Amino acid sequence: MNEAIRIAIENGWNAKPNSAVVTSGAFALESSFWQALGKALGWKDITQHPTHTTLNNDSNDTGDMEECDDPYVCCLAGKTTFYWLYYARQYFDLVLTVGDTEKFWKELLNN
Repeated sequence: MNEAIRIAIENGWNAKPNSAVVTSGAFALESSFWQALGKALGWKDITQHPTHTTLNNDSNDTGDMEECDDPYVCCLAGKTTFYWLYYARQYFDLVLTVGDTEKFWKELLNN
């Protein structure tokens, strides 16, 4: 986590390393943190994903979504999904389910 914070600061996130937002863990609530981290790690915004969610094409379309492999990356065809949001949601899921956030940061920074 500390490494991710350092990387985000070096790539434009406007926070001081010992500020309350960093030491309290509130950094994860700031989209600018995730965007700066994504910039450093080369994340791109995507308009479609190989397993994107699309609207059904039959004439009686009720707007139901087809299944997709990953609910975070999936998006309506033509809409933009942000990788920073994908990773932020993964992190929040781990926090809310008392998952292994240390493993999350390690894997994220080593990919």
